[in-house]
Amino acid sequence: MAAVPGAAAAQVAEREAVPCAGQVITATEIDTRPPFPGAEGTFIARTGRAASKLHTTTRTETVRRYMALGLGDRCDELRRAESERILRAQPFISDATVVALSDGQGGVVLSVTTVDEISLIVGGSLSTSSPHVRSAKLGNRNFFGSGLHAEVRWEDGREFRDVYNIRVTDYQFFGRPYQLAAEAGRLQLGTEWLVDASHPFLTDLQRIAWRVGAGELDTYTRFRRPAADPVHIAVDREYLEAGGVVRIGPVERFFLAGGSITRERVMPGEGPVRMVDGAIVTDTSTVLIGRYIEQRQARANALLGVRLLRFMAVTGFDALDARQDVRKGLQLGFLLGRGFTFLDTKSDEDFFASVSAYAGMGSPSAFTALELNVEGRRAGKEDNWNSVTSSGRFALFARPFLRHTSTASLEWSGGWRSRVPYQVTFASPDGGLRGYRSSQTGGARRLVLRAEDKYVWGRFREYATIGIAGFVDAGKIWAGDSPFGVDTPVRYSAGVSLLVAVPPRSRRLARLDLAYPLNTDGKRRLEARLTVRDFGRVFWKEPRDLYQARERSRPASVFSWP
Repeated sequence: MAAVPGAAAAQVAEREAVPCAGQVITATEIDTRPPFPGAEGTFIARTGRAASKLHTTTRTETVRRYMALGLGDRCDELRRAESERILRAQPFISDATVVALSDGQGGVVLSVTTVDEISLIVGGSLSTSSPHVRSAKLGNRNFFGSGLHAEVRWEDGREFRDVYNIRVTDYQFFGRPYQLAAEAGRLQLGTEWLVDASHPFLTDLQRIAWRVGAGELDTYTRFRRPAADPVHIAVDREYLEAGGVVRIGPVERFFLAGGSITRERVMPGEGPVRMVDGAIVTDTSTVLIGRYIEQRQARANALLGVRLLRFMAVTGFDALDARQDVRKGLQLGFLLGRGFTFLDTKSDEDFFASVSAYAGMGSPSAFTALELNVEGRRAGKEDNWNSVTSSGRFALFARPFLRHTSTASLEWSGGWRSRVPYQVTFASPDGGLRGYRSSQTGGARRLVLRAEDKYVWGRFREYATIGIAGFVDAGKIWAGDSPFGVDTPVRYSAGVSLLVAVPPRSRRLARLDLAYPLNTDGKRRLEARLTVRDFGRVFWKEPRDLYQARERSRPASVFSWP
């Protein structure tokens, strides 16, 4: 039986909690709660109550649609645990508990308690120089308590156009656990849009998963150069995808099999340009001239997944005091694709292969996990593979004490003979080294080691959990075949972090990292970096500087592993 957190303790105490063992569910009780309780009269309490007034608590019907058990069903422990886990996985829910309570007559009452994340989205950036306001963001992660995410963003374009972007995601499209995402925006130079409808693979209890998506990105890829201004090359990319998979076998030990149709077109610019005083100027370097050519692929793909997994609830791994469900066991995803001219008369008749692998083992006090994604392409009768791209993470978590977690993480991002412009750098905000924002070096492959020691300081009333951490980063870049690539020595940085989770037990963590570079690479000065994102819902998210080189037909783009 799962442990019951403090949020539901009072409710459970009134009746006896019992294991699910086939009893008939005679009633369901759903208690959805806002992020803050707010009963005190202090300034902080009043602020919490004011924030709650701007928040619409998740509707009971929204919660009910994620449940794998309902009125009249036989209570099953696997379905109870999966219902709880699926609710915790939603980005608008901070914590969830599903408990079976005896009704005194041989049946059970299913008691569901959820605590919301803060739904209001307010963000931006300021500068001491003009313009003082550099960006702004406003939205809501849970409009009307229905699981609808909507936000708008503006960014000052400096010498070029201002950036505008709107993003909408409905996590219960048509009143089902389907997802519909739409995004459109104007970039400084170019535009982007995407539409994506899917039924992600959320649980082993599911039989099918599917996805249909299309999008276009018209932008410029930047290449950093040592001791010189960066250069850019235009890239216009269009894609279309439709596919699905079916579960074959029992839960916790099964296959996923299916297929997809993908179509993609990549149109690079003819040569490099520089951005100078609000104008696009042709660069005199010759490295990028004719380097990338137009590509068209239309493929039929076979998909196969193997899953031998169980979930384990832990606390304090990637977040502070939030419960997260880590995967123990093994899962593999395979894609084999073949290009056909009947799908597109200008398509290359190539072969494409992709592998996604995950393995995890351990306990709530010591855990290790590995995730790796590799893909590559071979044209026609050629023997050599190109557009080979790989990334992954290997992590060790040690939690010897209740408030203390030590983490070591090795992260890899790289490619060979890419047909799409890209460059990995130390300056990347999600894949590089903290403290090296001004680094001007880049290459084809990057390896980063991160070590962190984290301590949960404690709760600030019922409104936040506060933690502190010390960290060391080390990384190396290999030039490979990347234009302007450089083989670097190992670079180091060190620093401290202030960690805040609002509300307590939230996986949405605000990190203020103060990092100092221990080597000279760009401006050597203390760097402050504020990051707010969900920790603990995804083990590995590929850095954006490598992701732009990826094909859009991958196993994860057809079905989403939880």
